[in-house]
Amino acid sequence: MKINITGLSMENIDDLIRVCCRLDLRKPLMNKCVEAKRAWLIELLEKYGSVAKIAYVEDKPVAQILYYPEESVPYIIKPREGVIRIKCVYNPHPEYQKLGIARSLVHLLIDEAREKELFRGTGKPKCLIAAPFETGEFYSQIDFFKRVGFKHLGNDEYYFPLNHEPPRKLRKPPYVNIEKDRGKVIVFYEPFCVFSPIFAHRIREKILMKCHEKNVDLKIELINAWKNPEEFIKRGYNYLIINGNPVRSFYGTKEFEKEIERYIV
Repeated sequence: MKINITGLSMENIDDLIRVCCRLDLRKPLMNKCVEAKRAWLIELLEKYGSVAKIAYVEDKPVAQILYYPEESVPYIIKPREGVIRIKCVYNPHPEYQKLGIARSLVHLLIDEAREKELFRGTGKPKCLIAAPFETGEFYSQIDFFKRVGFKHLGNDEYYFPLNHEPPRKLRKPPYVNIEKDRGKVIVFYEPFCVFSPIFAHRIREKILMKCHEKNVDLKIELINAWKNPEEFIKRGYNYLIINGNPVRSFYGTKEFEKEIERYIV
């Protein structure tokens, strides 16, 4: 089985999206999410060059790694010099798993980062950073990054140092209770993943149903964190605020159900 890995370009953006997107593209919401991700990728490509790698098996795109300079993230107040953020390593195909494809994507990125400037005008990288989270799908992300050599930095971050000292820990802004958030639900999403706005809509529907059950009227607002970074910063990087209360648990868990039950009053 021959595996080829290539960098992202204007010509293969749809291949990258195809790796991630297995939902019905005939649905208007999915189409909207795909177009938002395509526009986001084009913007980064034009400014920095390739921000992803795609693995192909017999011309079929089967896995990808997405990464970008930390300085490109609009809501990070003081980005760390030379830090590259790995946002996603994904191989959704069971028949192509356990073949070392994801590991090969990470190792190739590490090798290139040691040798050269990855992005135009950003200098040679000093460190790779990942913030893995568990979705319950396939192999543990945290265990994967540990196995390929990443070390825990603190909070939810893991780093690969590239022969440099570990970077400083990224300080998240505190959430300060904002009076205008009372009586509202704010759901943040990001354009790097087609599932992020979809989950935001699912959360919205879940909360609407719960509000109906409890006869509570809450205004629900969905906000793109990249286009409205100041709003995300004000909320301390919390993706869901209900009645002025940050919800910190992951959508779909029992803890999430308990939190929304507590705050919808």
